[in-house]
Amino acid sequence: MTGETDGGLAFGATIDLDDALEAGGGADTRVTAVTTDTSDTGAALDPGTLTTGTIADADGGQGIGDNSDDDSIDYTIFVSGAFGTLTFGDTDGAMDWALTEGGNVGNPGSLNDAETSYAGYAGSYLDGNGDGMIARYDYSFGDYAFAVSVEQGVADAENGFAVGFKGNVAGVSFGIAHQAGTENATGDAELTGVSLGYGFGALNAGIMVATGEDRVGADRDLMQIGLGYSAGALSLHANYAEDDVDGTGKADGIGVAAKYDLGGGAGVHFGYSSSETAGGVDADRWSLGLAMSF
Repeated sequence: MTGETDGGLAFGATIDLDDALEAGGGADTRVTAVTTDTSDTGAALDPGTLTTGTIADADGGQGIGDNSDDDSIDYTIFVSGAFGTLTFGDTDGAMDWALTEGGNVGNPGSLNDAETSYAGYAGSYLDGNGDGMIARYDYSFGDYAFAVSVEQGVADAENGFAVGFKGNVAGVSFGIAHQAGTENATGDAELTGVSLGYGFGALNAGIMVATGEDRVGADRDLMQIGLGYSAGALSLHANYAEDDVDGTGKADGIGVAAKYDLGGGAGVHFGYSSSETAGGVDADRWSLGLAMSF
């Protein structure tokens, strides 16, 4: 749902209905808003085109989709204009907004995010340390943009904050960000990270590294590498990620995704990941299905 005032101010709200569903084994149906448009004044709109699909989930776990990786419904409201964009709800914090994860490099996507839902893939950084509801302000100028965000703490916990900056120089995309998670009785976590990406022909490559501390003060290091390839109707993606906490161990894994475009808004999607937790537990996850946009 979107609208625009006579003065050119854009506003709207979005909701992903798939986050209200649980895959209790077998398959589920997914409905998601996925498209973006622009008004005559240049203000960003987000009306959404309906996408549906049926997924087969090998682990039978709960569907994943909201930005905070918790059980809340994914909804946002935003106001956008010449001053920038202000977004509230289950949206990305400034760090997640600024950095390009390995799993977002040329990824055609799968129906249950199998390729980015595994041990070692910290896709939301410190988002979700609080109640999952985030307020973010971002502003773009030319090839550059910056953002600041705050996440409300739970109960007596302090709010979490993040700041990020991203841009593109000579075809190389970059991002740099810092985030302090919501503080609780145990302590406060923080991360500082950078990402780089480059595309040449049909191939895209990117890397993200971040370092900081967890809530008990242990050193924490993240790394993600992603590759994407697209030619004709076929799109392929692979990524590797690790999350290493001093004294706890390293969780890592790989993810792959593929899409074949059938035309007419239909496509076959496949996703797979294999990972190992810091405790040495192996896990595999996959999905295969047909997505239709109309």
